[in-house]
Amino acid sequence: MELPSGPLARLNSCLFMAGHLKREPQAKVTSGFSSVWLGDPPFDPRPAMRWTGQLHSWMSRFFHDKSEPPYRVLPYDRGGMYFAVLNGKIGGKSAGKPSTT
Repeated sequence: MELPSGPLARLNSCLFMAGHLKREPQAKVTSGFSSVWLGDPPFDPRPAMRWTGQLHSWMSRFFHDKSEPPYRVLPYDRGGMYFAVLNGKIGGKSAGKPSTT
């Protein structure tokens, strides 16, 4: 995803990851669904991420998006509990600020 120049405050809601990233799908994508994570969680996130990608495709078609908008899921460990940062658009409406669930 490329963004035009903008205010520095745009970085306030960014998440940066460094290290050996694992991803689903394994090939890098610039639109549609993708997920990246670090380390080895105590479960295999790939089946859940594949299902989430399929759900995103279904929702995009339901809302008649002209093209499948980007949607990112970033699972991470917080002391043994896993959370996911979600960010994206569906049906032309922004999902808003990234949130943890």
